[in-house]
Amino acid sequence: MTTPGKDIIAYCSSCKLDLAHIIVAKNEEKIVKVECNTCHKTHVFRPPKGDVVKKKKKKTTKAKGRARKSKKVVKSNAEEWSEQMALKTDAKVAPYVMANSFQAGDIISHPKFGNGIVIKVVGTQKFEAMFEDSIKLMAQGRS
Repeated sequence: MTTPGKDIIAYCSSCKLDLAHIIVAKNEEKIVKVECNTCHKTHVFRPPKGDVVKKKKKKTTKAKGRARKSKKVVKSNAEEWSEQMALKTDAKVAPYVMANSFQAGDIISHPKFGNGIVIKVVGTQKFEAMFEDSIKLMAQGRS
């Protein structure tokens, strides 16, 4: 029977070890407070860690109905550019000049980036063009 003043092995939250303690307070059949024989600190009773059987955590499942992302085959910019350029073999190549205006599908020739295809027009003074190595936001309609 455990009564106040008796020795007991408990987990010391200060020492972080299972050590000998003295029971200080008890509530009915439960030990409430203990004093560590090593550091002499009084704290709430915690059973020894070596004797505790850890509860198994429940495995959580993902919410039902959540669609999985499909694995799409992503083409590199160079592959996409090559395919688009192959489709436009008969198109006229216009030199890129900021004063000119372009439409989606036009082929342009840039002095630094090379040949490109206008993907989409963004507003009145910008457009996106796909070049072999990247997609660029270009200016247009400026004098």
